[in-house]
Amino acid sequence: MVENRAVSKGTNETENQSKQLAVRFAPEVVALIEADAAAENASPTEIVRAIVCEHYGAAGEQTRLIGEIRDLIEDRFRHTIYEISRTRSSLYNMVEQSESFGLDLPKLKEIQQLSREDATNYLKRLDAEIDRRKGAAQPNGEARRE
Repeated sequence: MVENRAVSKGTNETENQSKQLAVRFAPEVVALIEADAAAENASPTEIVRAIVCEHYGAAGEQTRLIGEIRDLIEDRFRHTIYEISRTRSSLYNMVEQSESFGLDLPKLKEIQQLSREDATNYLKRLDAEIDRRKGAAQPNGEARRE
């Protein structure tokens, strides 16, 4: 049988119902919670409840797993870019040392420099897009600091 306990006159709380939990936060944290609450047109209690439920609920675990998968994909992608650059450099080195391709050294250096600039620009755009997406994923709109 479920145990009842009196909460106030005429109100009973059972063990299966949600329970009240009082916590204290630093003033800076309270200010952030209140700002989020105002931005979301919600109460600070609703903001805290949503954060705690997300953290301890199935959604929190799913969010953590998605983050780990994202980091793994990002690492693999960066490694793939590195391997492509390394392979390209090796091929240029082989061509540079062989006369049969008909490319002179200045032309090879120009191709290599253009390829290096192209890869650098691509990685800058990739980093900017990753940072943009990480910033958009933050609940309070602040970018994650690593």
